[in-house]
Amino acid sequence: MTCLLLRLQYTPPDYLPKVYEDLPMHPSHREAVINAFVYVHQTLHQANSRLAKRGGRVMAITPRHYLDFINHYVSNCTVFISL
Repeated sequence: MTCLLLRLQYTPPDYLPKVYEDLPMHPSHREAVINAFVYVHQTLHQANSRLAKRGGRVMAITPRHYLDFINHYVSNCTVFISL
């Protein structure tokens, strides 16, 4: 199962929030996807922190959850490529 992350015709959007430290000024498609994964991961931790402060129920976010998220992306990506 492979996912096409090297799009040669990729043009990054005008505004791309930088959350991945090593993101270059003009990222490739692969680097933009990595940046998005890092953003989602950090956002989940921030949401958990806010819930904990309010006394709400928090969820454990483990590396396994992050790997499942990546595998889900790859499986969706391969479905769209085969269409």
